[in-house]
Amino acid sequence: MPNAQTLKYFSPAWFAAVMGTGGLANVFYLLQDSSPLLHGAAVLLWWLNVVLFLILIGPWTFRWLFHFRYAFADLKHPLLSNFFITMPAGCIILGTNFFLIGRPYFSAGFLVGLGVVLWLAGAVLAFVFGVYGMYNLVPINWNG
Repeated sequence: MPNAQTLKYFSPAWFAAVMGTGGLANVFYLLQDSSPLLHGAAVLLWWLNVVLFLILIGPWTFRWLFHFRYAFADLKHPLLSNFFITMPAGCIILGTNFFLIGRPYFSAGFLVGLGVVLWLAGAVLAFVFGVYGMYNLVPINWNG
């Protein structure tokens, strides 16, 4: 379990690893006809991506719950705020991993349900972080 300092300063940029691993798994799966090794690599990267996401979602969530002030300060930062989109994008890519690669391993109902949850969570959070990030980056004088 991470210590309090790790949770307090946990960077949302860690989810870029989920994005990259999941994206590469999808590419390998889609190109599996060109090499017999690519299917196995895709499945391995998919499960690695599941593990990465599960490891990272805990500290990310705990930071928002127990160190909200620090998470919100990073969200208002002009540079650090750009990395908050990596978590929702990771959700969307992980949902795509399950739907694309997971078809032989899980039922269609489970995959659709999980995909909808991950895609909706990703879309809503991407919208929230995107709008809030742009709101903070673009100064607007509401008083004319």
